[in-house]
Amino acid sequence: MGDRLTTVFVKQGKYAAGELPANFRPDITVLHIGDLRTYTAEEFLLKGTKIDTRRALNLRYHIRERAWSLTEAFVVRDEAGNPVFEVRGKFFHIGDDLVMYDRYTGQELVHIKQRVLSLLPRYEIYRNGQHWASMHEQFRLFGERFKVEGSNGMVFHVNGDIWRWNFSVSDSYGNLMAQIGRQFSLFRDSYAVDVAPGIDAPFVIALAIVIEMVKEHHEKKD
Repeated sequence: MGDRLTTVFVKQGKYAAGELPANFRPDITVLHIGDLRTYTAEEFLLKGTKIDTRRALNLRYHIRERAWSLTEAFVVRDEAGNPVFEVRGKFFHIGDDLVMYDRYTGQELVHIKQRVLSLLPRYEIYRNGQHWASMHEQFRLFGERFKVEGSNGMVFHVNGDIWRWNFSVSDSYGNLMAQIGRQFSLFRDSYAVDVAPGIDAPFVIALAIVIEMVKEHHEKKD
């Protein structure tokens, strides 16, 4: 059916954790079937035109470092510098509590809440009012710094250096989902979130925000 067909892989349930067929490359990958509600009709159809996702361009978003030190809300910009998401909430109180919105529609996309009673920094991520994933820091100096456990059983790994601000995000199969780092951003005092095709951008941006908040908490302790 060619361009008229959009393939969707939902990483939900026991079958999502099993071995995938060779050369399996869906146009859209989501953690829950309900996440498809965040796609517009145009975005959904556009995904279906990407016959070979390996040749598709990554989506890049830019976040100003320590943006919340200036205001109680900050924006996430696309490659052209246009604001696409807005993050509001309480930063560095007893329990961080943030919500990311679509800048154009006002729709709530991600809710991030810090779990206060935890030995190491731990954050809960919610989508559509339901628990979506838990993200916690690993007690390691090198390699995997954070682990993300989805409520559907999927596990994601965040490797990198929190002080040099350079991270990669991969799934349990070793597939690279995103890269986070200052070296990718063209804007001053900012870092970029480079999201692979078909990956849920708000999810990865939420991970990047959590990492920066953990870094800020560490710096305050020092």
